[in-house]
Amino acid sequence: MNNGEKRPEAAVCEKLEDFRLKLFLRFGEKRAKRIIYGVPIVIAVLIVLLVAFFLFPIRTIEVKGDVSVFNEGEIIEAAELEEGDSLYFRSSGNIKRTIKKNLPLAKNVKVTKSISGKVKIDIDFESVDFYTKIGDLYYAIDSDLRIMDVDEKKSKYSAHGAAFVTLPEVREPVLGEIIVFYDTVEETDTEGETLY
Repeated sequence: MNNGEKRPEAAVCEKLEDFRLKLFLRFGEKRAKRIIYGVPIVIAVLIVLLVAFFLFPIRTIEVKGDVSVFNEGEIIEAAELEEGDSLYFRSSGNIKRTIKKNLPLAKNVKVTKSISGKVKIDIDFESVDFYTKIGDLYYAIDSDLRIMDVDEKKSKYSAHGAAFVTLPEVREPVLGEIIVFYDTVEETDTEGETLY
């Protein structure tokens, strides 16, 4: 260090001072101070959020409300949640939308989360008034012929007072969609000729 070389600490200090001076010259004193103090704060907040995502897992999932048509396990599966998942990875609104998409019979869904790792799902379902058999499966339908649920057994619906409805031939039913009858859709072959 006798040859005119600076000590490493002094070189780092000089580079930091040069950087600070460039910030002040380019942005002015106020904006430079905002950058100097704001960047570490933003980084600290991001670190805290990342830690929160990994340190707060879901410990318990509680289901309240109407569990007569669907049991707790089916509701939790429809929510696409598992114990051990991050508590803050998905919002309550996202969980609610997922349940409504997977269980169209869900009428009212309320999801609350606590810091202790508990997720509470309070749910109510529409009444099942009608059901039908398409292929080997039974489908709960509403008065608009929208598919509300699918099951392998009719007892799930008949036990709750739903009436069996016989329908003409239908296309492939889709959960949450209205039933499409074969004779309501024009079908053509590869040459554009109407088949029926």
